[in-house]
Amino acid sequence: MSKRNSSGSGKVSDDVSPFEANLDDEIIEFDDTFFEHAAVTRGGKVIREGTGTLTNRGRPPLPEGTRKELVSLRLSPDILWWLRSTGPGWQSRLEEMVRERMQAALAARD
Repeated sequence: MSKRNSSGSGKVSDDVSPFEANLDDEIIEFDDTFFEHAAVTRGGKVIREGTGTLTNRGRPPLPEGTRKELVSLRLSPDILWWLRSTGPGWQSRLEEMVRERMQAALAARD
């Protein structure tokens, strides 16, 4: 492997530095225990403790019983237009409307 001389003379040398010669011997294999104890730091401050992976993708799971379910619901175009026209959070507002109606129906039944 040829290297340029760092003196700036432009001469090419065939010498290989000891660092490059032993590069493969220096590679460290990371096992599972490394990732279990690895912490993400920035400026010497721990931002996130080790969790067994380098990334935590997505939101943390909600406790059982509070998780929402994905459903398919067919609505008339005018109702859907009105809900969407109320801006971001329209699905949460729809859920609140249905919840109020459910609670009123349950209260009337008692």
